[in-house]
Amino acid sequence: MRARRLVRALIGDLRRNLPHMVIAGLGIASGVGLMIVLVALGLQVRDVVLHRILPITQLEVVPSRAHVDVWAFRLGLGPELLDDEAVDQLRTIPGVDEVYPKMELVAPAVLSGGAGLLGQEIFTEVVADGIASDLVADDVASGYDMVDPDPAGSGQPCRLDSSCPQPQFCAASEEIPPPEGEGVCRDPVPVLISPHLVEMFNGAIRRAHGFPAINPDVAIGLTAEVTIGASMFRSSRRATPERIRVRLVGFSDKAIPLGLTLPLETVRRLNRMFGSPEDAERYHSAILVTTSAGVVGRVVEAVRAQGLEVSDQGSLRAAALISIFLAAAGLLGGLIVIGSAANVMHVQLLMVAARRHEIALLRAVGASRRQIRLLVVCEAALLGAVAGVGGWLGAVVGMAAADLGVARLLPAFPYKPETFFAVPLWLPAAAMLFAVLFCTVGALIPASRAARLGPASMLADR
Repeated sequence: MRARRLVRALIGDLRRNLPHMVIAGLGIASGVGLMIVLVALGLQVRDVVLHRILPITQLEVVPSRAHVDVWAFRLGLGPELLDDEAVDQLRTIPGVDEVYPKMELVAPAVLSGGAGLLGQEIFTEVVADGIASDLVADDVASGYDMVDPDPAGSGQPCRLDSSCPQPQFCAASEEIPPPEGEGVCRDPVPVLISPHLVEMFNGAIRRAHGFPAINPDVAIGLTAEVTIGASMFRSSRRATPERIRVRLVGFSDKAIPLGLTLPLETVRRLNRMFGSPEDAERYHSAILVTTSAGVVGRVVEAVRAQGLEVSDQGSLRAAALISIFLAAAGLLGGLIVIGSAANVMHVQLLMVAARRHEIALLRAVGASRRQIRLLVVCEAALLGAVAGVGGWLGAVVGMAAADLGVARLLPAFPYKPETFFAVPLWLPAAAMLFAVLFCTVGALIPASRAARLGPASMLADR
């Protein structure tokens, strides 16, 4: 029997049994669409949580230390700092791509500014840390750098900030006593801030105070005043407070989440000035960047073997929870497709029983068992393909409607994405292939039963 005749027979069978096929196909399309929506939602959640909020490939490592609780206080019993030797050992761990040592500013500080941007002057306690400039070079905006400015300044004497060329400021100088005036012009200290801080400000903080939202692209280059050694709680007793000007040069996920990140040498110098020589030689933590998310578990074990610990394992727990969600979403959609495939098998069995004489006639005119089996399987595969396309189209409409509804109903909140669904190219293709596969598997038993019918079946019921 020729293939052309089989194709005509296939089309004819589909037309005659269209209502049954539509009912079975709706179940398959529903399963495919639900699978695509749930998996796409999980992929987007994973991207936002593990790459923007809690980067899974970045681990902050601190010394492992025991503690004793005494009333309302927790007293540490071990070292709280990392030295250069410990940082070098972290670099030897397999799977670690880079190590970013960080040094916290040990002195209190107060930031003031914002009048030109927010319409009024703001004052806030600020924490800061330092990081190696070359390690965040890619995060610095074009035309700026992340280099510790010369503390001696330009040498130009001054009395007021207006006496210095922008963006320099007038600062006291012990290195170069000016022959006239009371200070010397210095360059502002470059700083990075975390995108997390911008998201927080543009969310609840700015609404609580009636401030406008900040456009990060325009904020680059803005300056503020920071008084080192001053505090809203208590001032430093180690040195006279020093005023510096800071300038925003970029946003980095390696920056401290709530504060300012300065060049490492700047923090080292300030720690030496307001703290002790030891404060300028030890690191409070180090950020490990792994080569991939798959090696994070092994890296964590190696860190613990060196007597250190990961300070916040929220990203690891989030990754585990999201993996469970993705598995559950795929399983739910898969069960619906499998159930629909069972319905396809039932429909095909009924169709084979109703078409016994037709199949026997095909055998009588030369159709082989293999061709009959292929006819039934192709009907199921075509049904799976059409239902898969329908499920994909339904998923696209559903995701677009969900994004539109969320955009209208939900206010802006930190890390709110433009879309709540991530659809890689493999997802719809895999879902449709899944539908075709299980429809084909569901048709194997009816196909085998149809292939066993011979020409004599036409006379069996006579």
